[in-house]
Amino acid sequence: ASVSGGDANTAKAAYASVSGGKSNIADFSFSSVSGGYFNTANAPYASVSGGRYNTANATYASVSGGDVNTASGFAASILGGQSNIANASYASVSGGDANTAKAAYASVSGGKSNIADFSFSSVSGGYFNTANAPYASVSGGRYNTANATYASVSGG
Repeated sequence: ASVSGGDANTAKAAYASVSGGKSNIADFSFSSVSGGYFNTANAPYASVSGGRYNTANATYASVSGGDVNTASGFAASILGGQSNIANASYASVSGGDANTAKAAYASVSGGKSNIADFSFSSVSGGYFNTANAPYASVSGGRYNTANATYASVSGG
């Protein structure tokens, strides 16, 4: 375990590391927190690169930055933004605010309060959009829902 700097940081397991910042925790083997404030890497190979109050709590999950983001699926990722959740295997949120990718391989690229609810579904952006079936997609706009397998909503 290694703590390179900062204040009140903790690396609790073999090969875990915290590089700086304040009150960060790398809890499992090979987990890492690069900096920021109150970030937690809470699974083997999980990582948080910075920001504050971010959590990566599944194996290979990662949060690159932002504020109050949680990656809790196997290899799930969040690049940034605020209050985003990727809670299924390989789910991803690129940014925005209060977006959720909640099924395997689901993705939300940005916007606010968007949900990719089924496997391989996606929302590119906008506001309160939902991809609510496998392979469904919403490109943007607001209050749009793609409710059938392979359905697509362009925006509006």
